[in-house]
Amino acid sequence: MTAALATVATVLLVARVHGWIASGQLPQPVEAALLRVAAETDPLQVVCAPEGARDWVPALAGRAAGEPGPWIPSVYADEWALRGRRPCDVRLNTFLPTRDNL
Repeated sequence: MTAALATVATVLLVARVHGWIASGQLPQPVEAALLRVAAETDPLQVVCAPEGARDWVPALAGRAAGEPGPWIPSVYADEWALRGRRPCDVRLNTFLPTRDNL
């Protein structure tokens, strides 16, 4: 009985950890678009992206994220509000493949 319970608990733990890791992954077209942005845009351009991909713009594209910017901890919200606004130079959507390209 104990061995069966331990086996079930292990399977549930592995499934939970796998789901947790998979939830942080970007879809392949979005990741490819971010890499294209890095290759095809000026380093000083600001890139606007949808909610899920916006946080990855600085890391994967090496560009500043457009408004409202990437996620920041709430303790820095006051300082973040004082910064200069960055209008979008490039939109990530223009780098995503269309149905015609797939």
